[in-house]
Amino acid sequence: MIAGYANQLRAQGAQRIVVGGTSLGANMALAYAVARRNVAGVVMAAPRHNPLGSYNRNPSIKEAIEQGCQLARSGQGNQSFSGLDDNQGNSVRVSTTAAVYCAWMSPRARPACRCRPVSCRQASR
Repeated sequence: MIAGYANQLRAQGAQRIVVGGTSLGANMALAYAVARRNVAGVVMAAPRHNPLGSYNRNPSIKEAIEQGCQLARSGQGNQSFSGLDDNQGNSVRVSTTAAVYCAWMSPRARPACRCRPVSCRQASR
């Protein structure tokens, strides 16, 4: 989605693109900038995502992370997966693939993997 807008701006003559977002959108903007390395800057307002806190505080989230990461490690990372996330103390269920869930939620995931959550879809609570 971000790439599409950036491409539209470049097609209209923009030479320097700045991406930004609020809350989780700030993390998405940073992930896009790190992955693409073709923006002039990033504006992050109240960035949010600390997988270690959720992992340590919520046993259900920890269990889901372990299940998703086990699927990813066993070569089943593209399998549909639904697990919990935490938003300001409220648990929400997200649906994505096991590999994306593991990369986004696991405190042990490589930082480069944090660029993949754009693929995530949030399900209803």
